[in-house]
Amino acid sequence: MKVRSVFHPAVACLGPGASLSEAASLMRAGEFGSIAIYEGDRLAGILTETDLVRAVADHRDPASTTVSEYMSLDPVTAGLDEDSMEVAERMVSNGFRHLPVVEQGRL
Repeated sequence: MKVRSVFHPAVACLGPGASLSEAASLMRAGEFGSIAIYEGDRLAGILTETDLVRAVADHRDPASTTVSEYMSLDPVTAGLDEDSMEVAERMVSNGFRHLPVVEQGRL
């Protein structure tokens, strides 16, 4: 089965200068577990629920801390035509719960 048959097509995006508060609000409003971070037209990173927990554990102020301080840079991605089992294995072996899906460089 291909990724295109099982992926969630809705996506949330922010820029690296957005605050963790903005990210958390967007995640909650859209019921997203992660947010794609774009710099211009390039996927620069991903911010996940785990990253937000890490920031809270570090006692960071979510209103003044930017997503760039906690996001994972240059995230591993999956393609729509990849085998979903292979992608799932990649996610498990890397400890990922979220993986951006791209087609021709676009999320």
